Amino acid sequence: MLFPLIIGIFFFHVAANTFNDYFDWKSGRDIKNLDYVLFSTGGSRAIDLGFISEKKIYFLSVFCFLVVLLCGMYITYIRGPIILYIGLFSAFVVYFYSAPPIHFASRYGAGEIFHIICLGPLIVIGSKFTLLGYFDILDFFVGLPFGLLITSCLLINEYPDSKYDKQSKKYNLAVLLGSKYIYVLFTIFVFFSYFVIIFSVIYYNLSVYYCLVFLTLPYFVKTFYFVFNLKNNRSFVLTSCIRSFNLYLYFSFFMIFAAIIKILY
Repeated sequence: MLFPLIIGIFFFHVAANTFNDYFDWKSGRDIKNLDYVLFSTGGSRAIDLGFISEKKIYFLSVFCFLVVLLCGMYITYIRGPIILYIGLFSAFVVYFYSAPPIHFASRYGAGEIFHIICLGPLIVIGSKFTLLGYFDILDFFVGLPFGLLITSCLLINEYPDSKYDKQSKKYNLAVLLGSKYIYVLFTIFVFFSYFVIIFSVIYYNLSVYYCLVFLTLPYFVKTFYFVFNLKNNRSFVLTSCIRSFNLYLYFSFFMIFAAIIKILY
C-alpha cells in the first residue's frame, strides 16, 4: 500500500500546483504581476517564462489527476469507501482552490483554511488509514502542525503578489491583512504548531520525543525578525520565504525523527 500512497500524494501535489499555474495565467494575474520572487514562492510561472504552453500544462494537470484517480481506486478497493470520500473532498478542493467559479484562494481566507486541512490533518489521516486501516483523534493533532506551518509559508508567498492579487479581486489573507499584520498571523500559526504538540503530549499521550520540535524555536525567532520587516526591504521578502520553508522542513524532520525513535524504542 505504501507505493500507491506515495505515487498518489506526489501526483496530487503536482496536479495542485500545475492547476494553480494554469488558472493564474488564465486570469491574467501572472501577466500583470511584476513583483514576484521567482523560485522562492509558490507558482512556477512556467507558462509566463515559456517553459511550457498553456495547453500542455493543463493536460499535465489532468494527467496527474488521472494517476491519482487510479491510485485512489486501488486503495479504495483494498481499504473501503473512507479513502474514496477523503479523495473526492481533496480533489474538489485542489481543483477549485484555483479554478472558477468557486476559486477558494479568492474567498477571504477559505483557501488558507483548506490549505491547513488538506496539507495537515487530512493527509496524515488518509495516509495512516491507507497503511494501517484505521485512524484516531491523535492523528488530527499530529497532522495539524504540518498544515499550519506550510500555510505560514503560503502566507509569506502571497505577500509579493498581494498588490496584483488585490487588483484582480483575489482576496487571500495577505491581501486582507496587508504587510502590517501578516507577521501577526504568521506568528500565530507557528506558535499554535508548538502548542498543539505540547497539548497532544499532555492530553493524548503523544510521545515526549515530539518535543524535539522545540529545537527549532531559535530558528523561528530569527525568521520572525525578517517577517516582521517584510515591508521595509525586498531582500527580506526573499529571506522570509526561504526561512519559512526551512522552518517547515526542520519542524517536519523532528516530527518524523520523533516517530522513528518511538517505533524503535
